[in-house]
Amino acid sequence: MKISLVAKNRGWHSNELVKAAKKSGIKLEVIDIENLNDIKRAKKALGEVIIWRSSSLGSFGSKTTFLNLIKNKFLINPAYINLPFVWNKLFQQKFLEGIDSMNCIPSFTFRNKLELLDAIRKKLLRFPLIQKPLIGAQGKNISLLSNREDVQNLKINFSNYIYQNFIENSGDYRVLVLGGKVLGVIKRTAEAGSFLNNISQGGTARQITDATEINNLSEIALAAASAFNLSFCGIDILKNAKDGKYYFLEVNTAPEWKGFQRATRINVASEIISFCKDLFARKNFSTLKLVKKYYEDNNKYLGKNRFHYNSRMFLWTRKNSAKKHLATLKDFYLGKNNKEFLKKLKEMRFPDNNFHLLAKKNTRDRYFRKYPELSFFNKLLFRTLFAETIYNKDIRLMVNQICHNNKFLALKKKLEKDAKAISILSTHAVNYFYNLSYFLKDESIINPEIFYAIAKKYYNKKTKNGRAFQIYLLTHCIIGESHFYSRKIMRNREIYFKMIKLLEKIILDNFFSISLDNKIEFLVCTKLCRYSSPLEKLILDESARSLSDMGNFIIDTRNDRHSFITRNIQDSEHRNVLFIMANEDFCIY
Repeated sequence: MKISLVAKNRGWHSNELVKAAKKSGIKLEVIDIENLNDIKRAKKALGEVIIWRSSSLGSFGSKTTFLNLIKNKFLINPAYINLPFVWNKLFQQKFLEGIDSMNCIPSFTFRNKLELLDAIRKKLLRFPLIQKPLIGAQGKNISLLSNREDVQNLKINFSNYIYQNFIENSGDYRVLVLGGKVLGVIKRTAEAGSFLNNISQGGTARQITDATEINNLSEIALAAASAFNLSFCGIDILKNAKDGKYYFLEVNTAPEWKGFQRATRINVASEIISFCKDLFARKNFSTLKLVKKYYEDNNKYLGKNRFHYNSRMFLWTRKNSAKKHLATLKDFYLGKNNKEFLKKLKEMRFPDNNFHLLAKKNTRDRYFRKYPELSFFNKLLFRTLFAETIYNKDIRLMVNQICHNNKFLALKKKLEKDAKAISILSTHAVNYFYNLSYFLKDESIINPEIFYAIAKKYYNKKTKNGRAFQIYLLTHCIIGESHFYSRKIMRNREIYFKMIKLLEKIILDNFFSISLDNKIEFLVCTKLCRYSSPLEKLILDESARSLSDMGNFIIDTRNDRHSFITRNIQDSEHRNVLFIMANEDFCIY
């Protein structure tokens, strides 16, 4: 294996990568591409994996020509081809404006100072305001304009700058993203008397370790990196000191990491070389092996999904590796004592803000408002189920301190009379019935015939969300009956087989408009029901061709349900854990 690092100058970062490669027994060559005549020569000389940081190629056309010629090699980052203006700070802000829950900073360009002053008069901008280069790094040539006199004194080419309102802050955050995961987060704080937080401009850095803060910042950073299709980048985020909101500041496509490494003690160069090795492994290993290794190697980077991944792996396979990971998460899941655990249960009432759920939540909003306790009650019931099936702890009495059984049953009675709500809420509604049955130890709560009838009645081929909701409704009936992979399906087997056959028909009729999540979850259900589907090979083949170019995990690429937000290991985790399960037999049989 050979790695080529394209860099204009061989500085500290290049030397770090050379050292890390040598330590791994890999040859890494640092080269510069100066003109188009170098392209043919370079194409032959370049390694199988290419890290692009900078080059002497002048025009964007030349860069695009070069990068297009090496498409058969693994490239970090391919965004230089797909989004040639990704370096432009105005483009970055405009490109992300359409993402729900992504706070961008209103940004403007002007041809002259009169246009800038007119924007201030119209209150599009206000003093103080930030002037920064469209292309720039390390905080260079950024100015704070405090009044009209500052504007009048400007002697610049206005078209090379963007203007933003200054956001009061106590520092900004640098989130380093590699291979669809967050390596770490630092907070950079300006030196006294300065507004620039950049380390290169005198700022100081400290590592962020608070889990909640890391999760909030990771949501934004991973969504931004995914949108720009950047496998290695630094995402800068600002927190407004007045309202506490996080704002996307900019993305750095060839980030510096000296200060980050000093603050976090993470050897970034070693991580990059390891990522290159993962990409190269695609030449020799199956998709299943690649995905399993990637999630096992990057388990610590799964964040909020770490428990979900390891719990499903343990329940499905009963393997010791998953059990060991779950042991380290016990205090996180159950608390260190009963007092701490009760506090955790109470905190579950607060709503989630997950990027990957937004589209579905918007469609279901009316029904979540109609049944406002559903989400909270489901969390309590799930915690009961997994506390017992994974940690062998019965927490029912503690849950009853938060919610009495009468309240659970009251919601159940209201919900079971509302077939339309069950149809739209699908997963959430079905999970509630099955988990309540487990909680109360009362199997009579479940009548799968009713859910099957609802799925048939409300199935609509013309509605994408309708199809997805009904597939989730049916699959979660089967998964719910297994108590989320903790027992065989022994009761009502005939109706669950009817559900499998209906699922098979829905997927076959609408194959290219149904997400991989839906299709692979169907395969998991066939394993639970011990049914061999003719769709299995078709679905697994599609999965095998859907590896992300940001890492060895599967994303939706071959149907119209694709979303850029799933181009990271956290938001792809559900699909990938299902893929692993679909390739292995359920251990309980």
